[in-house]
Amino acid sequence: MSQSTAIARLALRELWISFRLLVLLVAFVAAGTLVALVPAPFPAQADRLVLGVTAASALAGALGAWSLAVERRSGRAGWLVSRSVPRGTLLGGWFVGIAASTLAGLATTLALGWLALPVGAVTDVARFGLVAAVLAAAAISWVSLGLLAGTVAAPALASLSVLVAGAAVLAARSSGVLPDAAGWLFVHAAAGELLRLIGALLALAGVLLATAHVAMGRVEL
Repeated sequence: MSQSTAIARLALRELWISFRLLVLLVAFVAAGTLVALVPAPFPAQADRLVLGVTAASALAGALGAWSLAVERRSGRAGWLVSRSVPRGTLLGGWFVGIAASTLAGLATTLALGWLALPVGAVTDVARFGLVAAVLAAAAISWVSLGLLAGTVAAPALASLSVLVAGAAVLAARSSGVLPDAAGWLFVHAAAGELLRLIGALLALAGVLLATAHVAMGRVEL
């Protein structure tokens, strides 16, 4: 078993025994259930789905921030590094563990959303797949932001900063400052635009992770 796999398994175990994994999965299931159980026209349901996924993804980032910061502050991260686990491997293992949990929750949300959307509203499976990929890339970006915060800040500050960022995005959309993302994703955007957006979000996640990697090499464990 590689070190990365071992760290990812340790991360998943820690998330499980601390109930953070349960909280994460419940948040995603709740987002999908809200779409499925509350009847509404397609635009409202699509908007609710996107906002719910955004909120759950921000929560996943906050949980990742808290978890990694606790690992640093408790000395467990330092103990692993003293046992020849590279700092980058430690960061990567936590990324894999939290990202895998987040994508599993997102898959459940999107399955519920697909079943709940009005018949005929989304007839192109490929289109829905592209939207799902956009939401997945955005979720990965939230996780990367959380790990960056958890690398440089204390647990409470790290998680709070990600939650505040998520709340700001949701408030901006609710107040109309941000445009109708759901309508653009599901109806107006061309396939090429969605593909470029996926690439941009993954690039953002890469930049955040690279920054976290540099910071991890300098922080005290």
